[in-house]
Amino acid sequence: MAGSNAIMQAIKSGEFATIYLLYGEESYLKRYYKNQMVEHFGGLSGMNVNHFEGRGIDEKELASILQTAPFFEEKRFVLVENSGFFKKAPSDALLKVLENLPDFVVLLFVEEETDGKTKLFKAVKKTGELVVCDYLKEVDLVTWIAKYLSHQGKKISRASATSLIQRVGVDLETLSRELDKLVSYVGSAKTVTTEDVLDVSIKRSEYRIFDLIDAVGSGKKREAFQIYYDLVESGMKAPMILYMLARQCNQMLLASLMKNGGKGIPEITRHLGLHGDWLAKKLVSQASHYDSKHLKKLFEECVSYEEAVKSGRLGDQVACEMILVDLLNTDR
Repeated sequence: MAGSNAIMQAIKSGEFATIYLLYGEESYLKRYYKNQMVEHFGGLSGMNVNHFEGRGIDEKELASILQTAPFFEEKRFVLVENSGFFKKAPSDALLKVLENLPDFVVLLFVEEETDGKTKLFKAVKKTGELVVCDYLKEVDLVTWIAKYLSHQGKKISRASATSLIQRVGVDLETLSRELDKLVSYVGSAKTVTTEDVLDVSIKRSEYRIFDLIDAVGSGKKREAFQIYYDLVESGMKAPMILYMLARQCNQMLLASLMKNGGKGIPEITRHLGLHGDWLAKKLVSQASHYDSKHLKKLFEECVSYEEAVKSGRLGDQVACEMILVDLLNTDR
């Protein structure tokens, strides 16, 4: 198994495995590495380049192509996208071909869905390269943001980059769009500041839940309800707000228990599957407004309200407002 730089190393050295699987949550990176491979082999219109896409792939045609030697070149590049073969195995005949590819083939699978238990996944792991593209860690995101801006003649401080991440999230597609907006906004200025970030970038609704919990934890009733109504007005449905409040209470409880148990921020980040230490720090800070007993009680109340909504005993908006009142009136 290799990191996403395995493809760049192969392109640089010219030494390729016969089969690659490019997968993971970060679609921007998957597209980038796919395009690098396609460009290396001369584009999709090349004589020895073949492209298959979707679950309706003709397996016999693919098997035939994979066994056809390239014309006047050393390699045949075959790109297969979203085949579904890593969730539901292809025919035994195609699987046999895929497990015994000739040396002249470079086969790249780019998949949205994968299952590590499938025969094909195990085969790629054994004979080829698994290239996973997960969301970048916070420190890598800051570096990526700085490099992205540097290509456009701009600079940004670590603090400003972190502020951007905390507003729009870790998805590179979203970040790239926001960075392009910022470049246009600052014009001839050489540096993107935190003020620019706050002026241009709209905070994602899911991160507004942090603001809501901050207001609740500080006992700011008017501000808490204003944030709630802003979320509703922005299009977020009450059931989603209720779910996110429940999740937030649960994560605050877990973060608090881990912190009290002597665990550090990096370990809390890993254990809760967070996309950055700043999220763990925020959870620990917010949890400090409550003791563990009350956090557990609040989480149970959120779950209870969710069940009441699902059963039709309570309207979703009423449930949201009731849990907000409970949070605000909790004796910390």
